[in-house]
Amino acid sequence: MSEYNDLDNERPSHHFTLRSNRFKLKITSLQNPRVKAVRALHKSSVRQSTGQFSIEGLREQTHALRSDVPIQSVWYCPAKMNSAEHWTYLNRVGSLPGVETYEINESILEKIAYRENPDGLLTIAKNPNIDLRDLDAANVSLVLVADRTEKPSNLGTMIRSADAVNCDLVLVSDAVIDLFNPNVIRASIGTIFCVPVVATSGNKVRHWFSENKIQVVTASPAASHDYTQFDFKARSAIVVGNESLGLDDAWFDAAASNVCLPVLGSGDSINAAQCATVLLFEALRQRRSA
Repeated sequence: MSEYNDLDNERPSHHFTLRSNRFKLKITSLQNPRVKAVRALHKSSVRQSTGQFSIEGLREQTHALRSDVPIQSVWYCPAKMNSAEHWTYLNRVGSLPGVETYEINESILEKIAYRENPDGLLTIAKNPNIDLRDLDAANVSLVLVADRTEKPSNLGTMIRSADAVNCDLVLVSDAVIDLFNPNVIRASIGTIFCVPVVATSGNKVRHWFSENKIQVVTASPAASHDYTQFDFKARSAIVVGNESLGLDDAWFDAAASNVCLPVLGSGDSINAAQCATVLLFEALRQRRSA
C-alpha cells in the first residue's frame, strides 16, 4: 500500500487502497435507495429542494476539497481508479469528520454519474448558501455580474475567467439556472468553489452596489463607448446580460457607463462568456499597469 502526503506531489504506484474503513459501505445494487437519491441530483429541482449537489472530475473535486466545501460523501469505483491522485483524494476526503465513503461497481457509477466515461470518483456536497449579507464589502474591488445567464457552459466559463483574474466576487442576478448544475461546475473546472459565487435578485445586487459605492459598467453591442476607455481601476462591477435578451433598463439606469466591444465581422455581438472574459482581463490589465 502506498501513502501520499500532498495532492500536488504524487508518486506513481500500482497498489492503491482506501486507508480508513471509517464510514465505509459497499453498495452493489442499482435499486439501493442511496443510489437513487444520488441519481436524482441530476435534476435541478432535487438539487434545490435538498441543498445537495454532485461533483465529478478530479480537478473539480480537488478544488472543492481545498476550498472547504461541505462534503457529505464520496463514491468510488476501484475498477475505474488507476492513479495515485484519485486514491489520495479519496483518502483525504475519507478522513474528514462525518464524511461517508461508498465503494461501488461500474454499473452503479454509470447510473449516478452525469458525465460520460466517469473517472471513478463522485462527491456529494452541501450547497454553501453564501448570502450577500455574509460578505465583507470593504474587501470587494472587482465584481462580475452574470444577469439571467441561460447556458450552464457560459456561466461556468465566466466563473473560470473571474477566478483567473482574481475577481473578488461573482453575482448571478435573477438566476435562470442553479449554480451547481453539473455543467456549470464542469465548465468552471471547479473554480466555482474558489471564488465566492452568490445568486440573488437584480434589485438586491443594484442596491448593494449603491450602498457600497461600487461603480457599475454594463456591456451592450449598442453602446458607443469603447470598453478600453472605462476606468476599471476604481471599485467596479462588470455586468453581462442574458445571451438573447441582453440587459434590462434597470441595469443601464444604475450604470456609470455602458461599453461595447468592437465587432468587425458579420456578427452583431460576441458570446456572453467571451465578453465577460475580455472585460475582466481589461480590468486586470489596467490594474496591473497602474
